[in-house]
Amino acid sequence: VSRSSHVKMDLCNSTDCEAVLREVKPDVIVHTAALSSPAKCEEDEALTRSYNVPRYFAEKAKEVNEHVRFIFLSTDQVHDGKGRLVGESGDVQPVNVYGKSKLEMETVVQQVFDKYAIFRMSFVFGPEIEGAHSTFLQFALDKLRQNKEFDAFSDQIRSCIYIDDVIDALRLAVKGHIEGIVNLGGPEALSRLDFCRIVAKHFGINESIVQGSLYHLPTPSPADISMNIQRLESVMGRLRSLDEALKIMNPKL
Repeated sequence: VSRSSHVKMDLCNSTDCEAVLREVKPDVIVHTAALSSPAKCEEDEALTRSYNVPRYFAEKAKEVNEHVRFIFLSTDQVHDGKGRLVGESGDVQPVNVYGKSKLEMETVVQQVFDKYAIFRMSFVFGPEIEGAHSTFLQFALDKLRQNKEFDAFSDQIRSCIYIDDVIDALRLAVKGHIEGIVNLGGPEALSRLDFCRIVAKHFGINESIVQGSLYHLPTPSPADISMNIQRLESVMGRLRSLDEALKIMNPKL
């Protein structure tokens, strides 16, 4: 953003929130801050809620500017994983602390703001960017390029989405072209195993070095939280598949 500046704020500190909001007086807030590791969230539910459900911040933002537009990045993990290609009106029954905290914040957003967009976002992939955390794509590439057998979960199904499509969706929401609750995912329902094999095929690597395994980690995780994205595509048009995104990213990979 041209002519941008940075202002630090502690979401857990009400005095800090009020001071920054009164200084900036935002017309649009894109709220991405979160404790986003499901494993970390399971360790301390109270701490998770303090980060992920900043009700005071939301209420103070509305007080400072009653016309503020609030864009909230929620998660596909508000679902229990027992459906497939679930729409926005489907039942929400999170199975872990992370999903519960995000669902609680969804309620806060709907209670506080007149103008809002809530994106239930799947896992995002994209090229490696300096200063940003890596995505599952980097994990897959690192493993595949070692040319040694490794496992990937075959029973964790997601509607993974290309980072550029996420950015386009946020731009539309900022302008008020996307509102309400919207599934933010890609056009394919893929397991981690599917994902790795598509990447392998794209780079001409033997797909058989990726073996399927079942989810076995201690953190509760929904199995199939693939999403119906018709509402998103009605605004954005057809989103890019993993293979199509790989072709775009190829020079950066």
